[in-house]
Amino acid sequence: MKSYLLKLGVLSSILFLGWPTENVSAAGVTWASKCEAFGQIKPNQNPSTQQINCLLTNAALEVNIPPEVVKAIAAQESGWKQFKDGKPLVSSDGGIGIMQITNQLNYDQEKLKTDITYNIQAGVEILQKFYQRKDLPKIKGAGPEVIENWYFPVMAYNGIKPVNSPLYKDGSGKNKEAYQEKVFSAIEKDSFLSDTRLAEFPFSKEDFLYDTNSDENIIFNKLKYIITDQMHASNYHFQKGEKVVVTKDNARLRTNINTTTGSRLLAKNTTLIIDGEFIYDQYNPGNQFVWYPVTAEDRKFAGYISSAYIMEKLEAPTVNPVNQQDKFVIGKAPFSNVLIQILNGKYLVGSAESNAEGEFKVAIPSQKVGTTLTITYKDHLNRVSEPASIKVQTHILNGWVDRDGKKYHYSSGVLDTGWFKEGNRWYYFDENGVMQKGWILDKGLWYYLNPNGVMQTGWLKEGSSWYYLGSSGVMKTGWLKDGSSWYYLSSSGVMQTGWIKEGSSWYYLGSSGAMKTGWLKDGSSWYYLSSSGAMQTGWLKEGSSWYYLSSNGAMQTGWQKINGKWYYFYSNGVMAYNTWIGKYRLGPSGAML
Repeated sequence: MKSYLLKLGVLSSILFLGWPTENVSAAGVTWASKCEAFGQIKPNQNPSTQQINCLLTNAALEVNIPPEVVKAIAAQESGWKQFKDGKPLVSSDGGIGIMQITNQLNYDQEKLKTDITYNIQAGVEILQKFYQRKDLPKIKGAGPEVIENWYFPVMAYNGIKPVNSPLYKDGSGKNKEAYQEKVFSAIEKDSFLSDTRLAEFPFSKEDFLYDTNSDENIIFNKLKYIITDQMHASNYHFQKGEKVVVTKDNARLRTNINTTTGSRLLAKNTTLIIDGEFIYDQYNPGNQFVWYPVTAEDRKFAGYISSAYIMEKLEAPTVNPVNQQDKFVIGKAPFSNVLIQILNGKYLVGSAESNAEGEFKVAIPSQKVGTTLTITYKDHLNRVSEPASIKVQTHILNGWVDRDGKKYHYSSGVLDTGWFKEGNRWYYFDENGVMQKGWILDKGLWYYLNPNGVMQTGWLKEGSSWYYLGSSGVMKTGWLKDGSSWYYLSSSGVMQTGWIKEGSSWYYLGSSGAMKTGWLKDGSSWYYLSSSGAMQTGWLKEGSSWYYLSSNGAMQTGWQKINGKWYYFYSNGVMAYNTWIGKYRLGPSGAML
């Protein structure tokens, strides 16, 4: 942080922001143990370049800063040196050690000089706190994993002074001498080997308020930027099994972890599978990048590739078939809320954002049969996915079609007629393919289709009449047993109630249509219906009592002459016997003696 930090100004800013005046985490570094394989750090000696690479990388990862950023700051500040000529590196403005910690009195000043891990920890903590500041601009929708989102925290690491303004105030263009510009150039050169360009901010000179003749801090008029260039996530988070793609043509896949061993040239966009954790280059100490063990997607070759030449693979979206009458392209992307783009050749014909499940429905104009559409999506880093290509097909009608107020159904382009089953529902289409409703007669059998065209089963009420449709949908007639009850349906299918005569027998059906048995009172008369439901006539014995039912089935009472003999029946219909009725004697058979 040398050159532009004013001791009192920066310290007062730190105190104003409420930062602690006593640092704890720098005193208890744990990440350094991950670099013990490189050997013990010796007093007053700079560790090997790759041990420093390991220390800077793990310190950055510990606090969720892209290692590319921390390495570039350390290179800009000290050239990755903690000591010079066996003594702690202290610059003319008081910057200490590899991270050039300046004016940070809340850290142990002596330890900053002698302990490289303490110095690195202090540097990443300070940088992280700059990232958390609310008065420094950020990229809309980007998080700390995005390298470009550290542009202003890096600037603040050196000082948000006029000398570091991204643009010259006189409008002459970009200030390439600004501290953060130098750091980001170092990222491109050392972490991406000059084959990747970091995204540019759409700066305007109105974004920054300052006086070139003053040493006061810049005031930022714009705190959120929308970046349209492709942004870059750190390449230090790939896990085993994850797919990546090569970012340049003729990238070298090495047989070992250095840049001098045998190699295979890979084409841009070649898919590779990460095969393990990244490894530091101990053969070429100047390399700041790391190596990943990888395997080809088809498993035909394997090796090591520089982290500078790979990025996460964005799998192509899945897309439903499209025909010349379709007004939408429908599909699903692997990510939510990404921008879907539909291209016909080089022309954009539709775009929309996927929903929270990654599903999308993009409106397009009708396309000619045979046209190839290319579907991609842009993620939150503006990276473009692998393309999905589909050829526009001839429109084949399939499914339901409404036409002139009538419904039709097509199966693979063929108009359905007659019976058609969809799921567990049956429909009927006439010879012209029109879906039918209401009563239909098919091969001498009646069926009923509801207003939606679905064939009905079971009881059906139409108007004031009830009908019964069997499990096959056929309308029933005649006797029907439903549950434990019998019903009678006329030849027209209407459920009957009241008295009906079938053959020579009479039956009685209640208001619910259920056939009655046993004694029945209808009007002022009693009738008796057998277990079969048939109305009885003549003599009837029930229990120990005798009754007499006339030819119309009505139970008789009082004096009745039957077959030339007189009998007497009480008001409940029971025949009297062995008794006197008035002056008349009735014998054991009930006949008058």
